Amino acid sequence: MSSPNTSKIGVANSEDRDRAPQPIPSPEPVYRNELLRRMSPADLQLLRPHLHSSFLPLRTQLETANAAIEAVYFFETGIGSMVAKLRPEVDSEVIVIGFEGMTGSALIMGGDRSPHDCYIQADAEVASMDAEPFTKALSDSPTLRLFLLRYVHYAWIQASYTALAKCAFETGRTAGKMAGHVQRPHRRRPAADYP
Repeated sequence: MSSPNTSKIGVANSEDRDRAPQPIPSPEPVYRNELLRRMSPADLQLLRPHLHSSFLPLRTQLETANAAIEAVYFFETGIGSMVAKLRPEVDSEVIVIGFEGMTGSALIMGGDRSPHDCYIQADAEVASMDAEPFTKALSDSPTLRLFLLRYVHYAWIQASYTALAKCAFETGRTAGKMAGHVQRPHRRRPAADYP
């Protein structure tokens, strides 16, 4: 005696053979970048068609000071550094960008150039897009610009505290030297300046 329904195993009936195969829907990418994860679905949909995933090795240049920004990078892994330069031999890291952030702050604020260099500090996976569709999305969606302006605000708070910490460190390191100069002002000015 055969059990029920065992006769149909592995055998397609005529209805199954007549149906066209259905495409398997591809899942939407799941982003690890906190900005992409937290923005509204409508705003993400404006960016999604233009986002491309890539791997960027150490020292890859992302932005060049005073040059047009060509693309924005949302970090999935790794670290980026925004570096301010006084002269070629005098520079300082002012902002660190990780999986919670992105490049292109000047674009968000309505500019097209960064005052600083930006490069990869630790190998990174990024979701990137060209500057032109990014600025169009910012124009098309006031909620996107407002959301990303909050990130820019956070980034510049980070920059100010980075500068403050470096200043405090340097002041503490050079306090002994400075105290000597304050006590001996004649060593800082030529002798001819004294009466």
